Amino acid sequence: MVAKAANIIPEIKEAKNISEAKRIVARRAQEEARAELIKRGEELIKVRNDGFDPRKFYEEKVMLGDCLKGMKKLPNGVVDYFVTDPPFGLEMDSIPTKNPELSKRALGTYEDKKDKIFELLEGVIGEIGRVGKPNCWVYMMCSSGGFYLLKEMFEKVGFTVYQKPLIWEKVDGNGKIVTGICQAMEFWPASSYETILMARRGVNQLYLQGLPDILRHQVVPPSEKCHFVERPVALLEDLINRLHYPGTTAILCDPFIGGGSTLAAAYRIMGIQAF
Repeated sequence: MVAKAANIIPEIKEAKNISEAKRIVARRAQEEARAELIKRGEELIKVRNDGFDPRKFYEEKVMLGDCLKGMKKLPNGVVDYFVTDPPFGLEMDSIPTKNPELSKRALGTYEDKKDKIFELLEGVIGEIGRVGKPNCWVYMMCSSGGFYLLKEMFEKVGFTVYQKPLIWEKVDGNGKIVTGICQAMEFWPASSYETILMARRGVNQLYLQGLPDILRHQVVPPSEKCHFVERPVALLEDLINRLHYPGTTAILCDPFIGGGSTLAAAYRIMGIQAF
């Protein structure tokens, strides 16, 4: 490899050893790959044969309403990244508690009903399969118990799912692990982490490679929250940065916008290409 590359990369001849020569080759390969991705991103701005114009597509960044109806309006094969947090716990307000004065959320007396939340997610994942590009990525916040159900749904529409969920370890401003929601506190420990499903389709590669599958980020302080389960923007930035090649054009979709942390992170990293 180095011998062949020496004919087109003059600085290889100045390398002191084979290890340094390999690093030079790897760096040049990354530079050329990045240049090619930028070129492809510029080509995306052109109106497609089927009439899809990304410039107009970006104008409506937030579509309010039913997520499935909204996704059905999107063209086939246009989204690069899906980063989202589905609304688990749909039934929590309809189940009686043993003590009305205690928070139902703190008690943890609710359970997600498969025929509701997972039926919704199966439809959303089907749309992700349709509107995602042949090479695309997905991050979906999930419960530990629901991971394998979601994994199966993504695999049915052509995705490869990382064998285990990523872990978001919750810390405070001093880096100390926080005590989160305690479900049935008389029986179980408090939750201090959350799980994230990661999936990909196609031959795409991570921009930042070799990073751990545990992400340590500060939670949003209660006094600063605008949404009950608001995710820190830094967490979403960490996730997106692992995928996105700087200088390239990409589109990100969050079907469950919540407090908008995903869009804030995407805007900082990618510009306007998020909805």
